Amino acid sequence: MTLWQYHKGYSISAYLLLAACTGISHPPLPSANPPPALQSTEGSFKKSTVTLMAPNYMMRLSITAEIADYPFQHSYGLMFRTHLDPDAGMLFIFETPQILNFWMKNTLIPLDILYFSPSGALVSTATMTPCTVDPCTLYPSAGPAQYALEVPAGYISEHGIGKGWRLAEAPGPPSYYQD
Repeated sequence: MTLWQYHKGYSISAYLLLAACTGISHPPLPSANPPPALQSTEGSFKKSTVTLMAPNYMMRLSITAEIADYPFQHSYGLMFRTHLDPDAGMLFIFETPQILNFWMKNTLIPLDILYFSPSGALVSTATMTPCTVDPCTLYPSAGPAQYALEVPAGYISEHGIGKGWRLAEAPGPPSYYQD
């Protein structure tokens, strides 16, 4: 075993251990110039209205969200999109609450992300910047979350979203997660 082979094996082992411990699961990445069929996932997700509620219950925001509830959909999300309407987004639904890690690999538009617990309580938020070249920044949730909502960058500050906000209405985990 050469030093390079040892280093390569160590890197892969370290990545797999990190992925297993933190819930990070990165699929094989699409290239920066994907085949036409993968250039955008627009139109390939079901849509639903997602409602956010302010802590005082005086403000409700409705977002038309594409739903990513399958692992393959989690992997591609909003990659290669060039536009996202102001009140549109993508809701990622996971089987169980966990520390969620998102990145912006091949995502061309800046996004805000909101992480929510299974009960709908806001866990944390971040503003994410596009990334087309490795290494890309990871944006982890501040605690266990089951939902992640991506919206256009600036949405959080424009609407004053912060502590106490809730995901009031959203689809639940799909039935394939059930035993």
